[in-house]
Formats: sequence, structure tokens, C-alpha cells
Amino acid sequence: MSFQVGLIGCGKISDIHLKDCACFDDINTVACTSLDIAESHAKAAQ
Repeated sequence: MSFQVGLIGCGKISDIHLKDCACFDDINTVACTSLDIAESHAKAAQ
């Protein structure tokens, strides 16, 4: 079973969440959103 997750809030702590999710083959981060559109695009590019 795999999970598709979205990241809500792309501030500094989101780097840790993205790194942690990448450690698991079953978790796919499929969306990023923030009030700051440039910040959202930057996290999505990661």
C-alpha cells in the first residue's frame, strides 16, 4: 500500500517533513501549497 500526501505550509519546517517522507518508499508527496506562491513552487521543485 502506498500513500499520496500533500504538504500544506511550505515554511522552514517543511524541509524536515519532505526529507522524512523521502525516507519511505510508500509515501509520495504529490502537492505543495502555501500562501506564498513562490515558496510553493520552490518546494514543489525539490
